[in-house]
Amino acid sequence: RYEETDTRKIYRARNATWTGFSSGTSGSGSDWTEVAFDSSTAANNATASGNVVSRSSGSDWTSYIRSSTHYLDPSTGGGEVYFTVSDNSHVSMGLEKSPYNSVPADVYQSRDYSFHTTAATNNMYESTSSYDGTDWNNATNEWRITMDSAGLIKYYYRVNSSGSWNLERTSTVTASGKYYVSVSPHSNATCTCFIKSSSQTLWAERGTA
Repeated sequence: RYEETDTRKIYRARNATWTGFSSGTSGSGSDWTEVAFDSSTAANNATASGNVVSRSSGSDWTSYIRSSTHYLDPSTGGGEVYFTVSDNSHVSMGLEKSPYNSVPADVYQSRDYSFHTTAATNNMYESTSSYDGTDWNNATNEWRITMDSAGLIKYYYRVNSSGSWNLERTSTVTASGKYYVSVSPHSNATCTCFIKSSSQTLWAERGTA
């Protein structure tokens, strides 16, 4: 519990509960949290301002940064991550567990589960395995990766930030352990990241739901 010194309001901690994919707006609401990134993991000009990742200079697939405390773990109920990208530049974004950044020359092959967006071919990578995807070449597309308590991973995307979410792929590789969020901007794109996870702590004012 904690108490605000100015308002004297008292808050209590409660566990978040991920109840499965919902088709509503992503990145908003009390069950979503902005992903916090660890600057000590940054490589080749990747930088984060809050939950927004960008690249200060350069253009190749060596840029990298990873979340600090935010992760998904099937043993704690799983959850989901949500991404938007500022334009149709190249970005790799997804979930990764140790060993981290294992292919730094082509870091999009390091992630266990990821979307890989470019101005031409768009796909999903699970380590070095590539799976073709829909043409996501649009600045307002959105992406989500979900993980359930059994370690089942699903990929979703939505066009123009409205309408129906599309199930793009159901992975055949079962997740196990802690998977952190990591992002690689190829050039000047920015990627905004949110997470919904049973492993995170939510705060509620005493006397409220």
